[in-house]
Amino acid sequence: MKLRLAQNHDLDQIEVMLEDARAFLKASGSSQWQSGSPNREVFAQDIANGTCYVLEDQKQVIAVATLLVGPNPSYAEIRDGSWLQASDNYIAIHRVVTSGKIRGKGLGKIFLQMLLAHIQSQGFKAARIDTFRINYPMQKVATKVGFNYCGLVTVDDPIDGERLAYEVVF
Repeated sequence: MKLRLAQNHDLDQIEVMLEDARAFLKASGSSQWQSGSPNREVFAQDIANGTCYVLEDQKQVIAVATLLVGPNPSYAEIRDGSWLQASDNYIAIHRVVTSGKIRGKGLGKIFLQMLLAHIQSQGFKAARIDTFRINYPMQKVATKVGFNYCGLVTVDDPIDGERLAYEVVF
């Protein structure tokens, strides 16, 4: 498996994974991503910005995420807790999608570990991530790779903007 920057030719595979994830989340009762975002255009912009990473296995994209250098406006205010470190020297991990073909096989953990190793190798002191209150698989994998629950943040989402916020400090 190889972590690399996403390229435009990956968009078809990313879109298939995204639609599968959207259906999986809906079936689990979550409103996450049901507003239509993220979508192909969002990932195309992430690719153009050089912030989108994929995990590739045998020439197949099996996971995707966007890494955004802090400060993240959604993380400026945290409720019912606090960040582990006050510095803006962090990367926020967003739009994490894994292939439904290999769901439940530990891919999310491997992918997040690889992303964290990459973030740390770039000299950042921390990583942050947020997720829906009902997205138990993401909460579980985040804590397995070292993220600590820090509180609640609000993001721009027309359906439900409240998110559980996590941070890991290197």
